[in-house]
Amino acid sequence: MADINRIISLIDEYLETTRQNCAEANEISMYLDKNGALRHAGNGLPFRKLLRAGKIPNAEQPGGKGTSWYIRHSGSSSKPMVSLAAQKAQTVAPEVYSLANQTVGLTPVSDSESEILILGTLPGKVSSRLNSIMPIEAISSGLS
Repeated sequence: MADINRIISLIDEYLETTRQNCAEANEISMYLDKNGALRHAGNGLPFRKLLRAGKIPNAEQPGGKGTSWYIRHSGSSSKPMVSLAAQKAQTVAPEVYSLANQTVGLTPVSDSESEILILGTLPGKVSSRLNSIMPIEAISSGLS
């Protein structure tokens, strides 16, 4: 029978030593085997059985059944972890700017010999973000 309190203590020790917020079950399983707390047989099957039985606090499968388990420190909050796929789905699309309805200020000064173009704040609604909308080459070609 596995000593759950010792296993939890070793998990916390591992996370503190490696300065991680959480770790994958396989990592933890190998550490437990190295410290003689639980064998890492069958790719960590003994540890996964404990996880499935709910014996390890702060252990989750963010991607659902059949995905990797992640374990946090036993003293950490119970805020649920979010899977990488869910984080990507929550990513906000970048804002697209249009010059059509904006007041354009001064044109940046440049010539064909310029290697560096320094943009300051332009009068009107268009500022140094102009470069992110329109490449410097397009701006420079308007000066010819």
